[in-house]
Amino acid sequence: MFDSETSKLLRSAPSLSGLDSNNFPLFFTRHYAELSMARLRGHHEVDAKTSERWTIDKIADAYELIASLDTNQQVRKASAFVAATAHQILSRRIKSVEDISLSMNIGITQFGISPSISSALLFMISEQYADAHEAAQSINTVDENIYEARILTEHVKDLCTGKLNSILKRGERWRIERDRTTSLHTHALKALFETLNSGVEILSGEILNKRLSQKFTQGFESAQEAFKKVIRLTLFRPEINLGVFSNSIVSSFPGPRHIAKLLLSLSGTLVHAALADIPPPEDADKEFWSSWLDHRANHFPYLWPNHKKAVEQGFYHPNISAVLILPTGAGKTTLSALKIASTLARKKKVIFLAPTHALVEQMTVDLQAMFPKEICSTVVTSAYDNLFIMDSPLQEIEVMTPERCLSMISFAPEIFTDVGLLVFDECHLLSPDRHNLRRSIDGMLCILAFNRAVPDADMLFLSAMLKNGEHFSKWIESITGRNTCYIDLLWKPSRQARGVVVYEQRELDKCRKSATSVQSQANQIAPKRLKELCSKAKELLIARPIALWGLQNNWLGNDKVDVSYTDILDEPVPLSGKLSKWGIKLTPNANQVSSKIAASAALHGLKTIVFVNAKKHAVSTANNISKLINRKNTLTDVELRLWEAVQAELGGPEYSFLSPENVAVPHNSAMLRQERQLAESMFRRTDGADVIVATTTLAQGLNLPAHLAILAGDMRANAKTGEREKLAAHEILNAAARAGRAGHLANGLVLLIPEPLLSFKDGKDRPPADLIKKLESILPNDDKCLNISDPLEIILDKISQAHWNNADVIYTINRMSDWTFEPSQPLFNIKKSFAGYCAAVQGLQQEFDRKVELLSAAVEERQELIFDHKLLTLASQSGIPAQLLARLQMRLIDALGSPPSSIHEWIQWLFEWLMSDNEARTYLLAEVARDIMTISGQEKEASVNPAALKIILPGVLGWTSGHPLCTIEQQILSAAQITTKSLGTCDRARKLANSIIPRGLTFIFGVVSQLVKNGLPSEAQNTLDLKMIEALSPAIRQGYDSWEKLAFASTDGSVALSRVQTHARWKEAKDMGLID
Repeated sequence: MFDSETSKLLRSAPSLSGLDSNNFPLFFTRHYAELSMARLRGHHEVDAKTSERWTIDKIADAYELIASLDTNQQVRKASAFVAATAHQILSRRIKSVEDISLSMNIGITQFGISPSISSALLFMISEQYADAHEAAQSINTVDENIYEARILTEHVKDLCTGKLNSILKRGERWRIERDRTTSLHTHALKALFETLNSGVEILSGEILNKRLSQKFTQGFESAQEAFKKVIRLTLFRPEINLGVFSNSIVSSFPGPRHIAKLLLSLSGTLVHAALADIPPPEDADKEFWSSWLDHRANHFPYLWPNHKKAVEQGFYHPNISAVLILPTGAGKTTLSALKIASTLARKKKVIFLAPTHALVEQMTVDLQAMFPKEICSTVVTSAYDNLFIMDSPLQEIEVMTPERCLSMISFAPEIFTDVGLLVFDECHLLSPDRHNLRRSIDGMLCILAFNRAVPDADMLFLSAMLKNGEHFSKWIESITGRNTCYIDLLWKPSRQARGVVVYEQRELDKCRKSATSVQSQANQIAPKRLKELCSKAKELLIARPIALWGLQNNWLGNDKVDVSYTDILDEPVPLSGKLSKWGIKLTPNANQVSSKIAASAALHGLKTIVFVNAKKHAVSTANNISKLINRKNTLTDVELRLWEAVQAELGGPEYSFLSPENVAVPHNSAMLRQERQLAESMFRRTDGADVIVATTTLAQGLNLPAHLAILAGDMRANAKTGEREKLAAHEILNAAARAGRAGHLANGLVLLIPEPLLSFKDGKDRPPADLIKKLESILPNDDKCLNISDPLEIILDKISQAHWNNADVIYTINRMSDWTFEPSQPLFNIKKSFAGYCAAVQGLQQEFDRKVELLSAAVEERQELIFDHKLLTLASQSGIPAQLLARLQMRLIDALGSPPSSIHEWIQWLFEWLMSDNEARTYLLAEVARDIMTISGQEKEASVNPAALKIILPGVLGWTSGHPLCTIEQQILSAAQITTKSLGTCDRARKLANSIIPRGLTFIFGVVSQLVKNGLPSEAQNTLDLKMIEALSPAIRQGYDSWEKLAFASTDGSVALSRVQTHARWKEAKDMGLID
């Protein structure tokens, strides 16, 4: 639950008699897991004793006292963290509604403060701001007996949640003249609270770098002065004889005194953590920098401890690149925002790369919030298509995938002139993927091309999982020729208890024995031996799930294993099984088990993300969970607009994966963008969906707060072979990291339902090796699990082994086509590659040079018959063979006599060419070939044939005509001569819209546009509508049949959220005479 840094902080607290602080990480994790599982089961009472002497409430009180009294800053910080963590766990020990009401209404009084306030302030003292934010959510700001006390409660809550401007705004209006009829004692109490309020207001002004008026300061020079005055005034020595207490110092106001001590302890720390105090970078527009910091500080005023360390290294200054390795949820985006702001403050632009389209969408929204146009005069966009229309310039921040960035740099390097920064998020995915080497190649080529196009620009690489980050940073330093910071920080702002779902062996033996008996009886009755389990036998395969938790980050020691077992549910869950020659083999039934656990969690207030390993399982599992919860959801006005867009795009609600009333929603790549947005919006609301069920492949695009993440299996079926294969380590860890998100939920739970099914024997001694291995997969010492290696090295090795027909080898050779005429300034300088750097470091430079020479010879041999430098340049820019481009060029020249006059005619022209050119069809459609063949109803693994293209052509024309997906589905089915009773969820049309068009046809039309502009003589271009040519690629991707509609879509200020709605809006505007 605690990373190495926070574990160290807990252990550094002073030990007390009978209480060893070294055991705190294990102790708190065990309690958190047990209490959370009790809550999941609907239990309200949990025994929280550690021994007869030290209960968790005594630990909270003892260490809170140390935190408020000790003068040693480190001791105070560590003790505060212990006390706050104990208070936080206590808050989860819900015994009765009366207890909740009582604890919540204590607030701040003359005699004390509520545990929720103590917990939040103690977390602030220990610099655990995400924990403080979560703890403060339970602070009740209902009316107190004393008005000034209620104001102080609101101030403290806002201080702990970072809403400092709310404190200052409240400070403008809350002060009123005191009632002179009240007692002197009440006057004194009110005055103390008023002084504390002034102190909090002054502290807020100090953090925000704002000068406050006398109205706020009340004559105090600093916040500390106000807090010290309260501490001083609340002490007195009694003048009467109190016997043994005569020499004691007494306080009649322990509540104000205690909160004053806590506020004094945190005040110095907070001022040093102020975001607004970060000095401007060199050569920056100081007004822009100050304005942006003010904007960010309104929402996130405090720098986390890891942020401060990164800032101290000066990574955000110009002429410094950086590799930042921070755990998931540790604020990589916040740090990248500092570097982005530094770049914008120098009037430079930013390219932000994210590995998936889902993450591009998420980051675009996040960056728009961080750099709002009205504050920063900054446009943040992911509208990549617009960059190829009418010489559109780059916006201040462009968000895209590495593949799209490579395309831009290749075709239009000149538009990067004003770029000052490249941010590469999730950069560990540069490492070769066994299923998709091309993506890694493009990522590496993108870095090389960017460095060539903008050699003075900085680069920032972000990852939670990179192991060889320092080595990688040295390479970046070598290609930029400037300093590169390597920052590797293990601290995490949020914590997770991670466990594996297991079963007691005795229970499994019992259910297997019962099922075997029933199966034998069924075999005796059946005419021949059954090949599968009968239904009655299946019903007997049940067992109670139990969680095995790792209790600290170094839980797997040499001589001991720090684990704990807790019940997950009180009732058994249905397992699955199959017959084998050894009897019944039990299997996890992961989706059904996760449904049961998620439903129970949701019913008891735990937001849950379930990760499944197939798109169809996301939908079925979400539906199962919704049935188990049996509650209805209501959409907000914004969500209703999204739902209308979904219905318009699909042609009706019956074709959607979503049901607006369901409280469990799916999230997968087959869904429309609007469907995913709606699902995410429903889940984000506290009163919306309780569960979201997603595929592990989309885990990186999900930035959603959840109490519990369930991984329904750690294996999946291979898409091609159908065989079971393990999920990659980074996939498991990335999915697990979705539980608990700083700023929303500081603590989370992770449960892995492993494959195969795992069990333990009675006694719960040291777990068996297979169980330890599964737990280790989700609870390693840290999340760093990937080394970046250069995919170009794999290509060079394949060339050395004469694998000339390998698709990735051919692609790479095509990318190097410009070597034949620009050997000194190629688009991609392989000698500067990461592979080249590693070879030099390892003393293998000669061997590397020999491989590069083989690549160069292959490039020359492949291109020796092509004398047109423009074609060779386009081959290098696109990765398409120059010979294929030459044939496309001839096809275009042949069409000049009677060229296509509309986008639909261009679509038909392109399809005719693809149908007639086997090599073009095979090469250009390779990435989407399986989807094309699936849609056409033919063998999935076969090569794309003309018949398949004839089937999808009506769908493409329907897409650009603005037809809903149900109509497109019917058009495809009709072309394929397939009859069906139901269109289902329009799976064929979805594949066309989500895969074939954006990943295949859009690229091909982009190449056609480039070939027309750069590969045809100017007199030939005069016969063509160049605006239409430029619009081909974006028009087909977005679904419009004219460049005018495409332009209208980008400027339309209506409520249209979908392609179909925009077509309808165009028609309305046309009918009203608003468009020529």
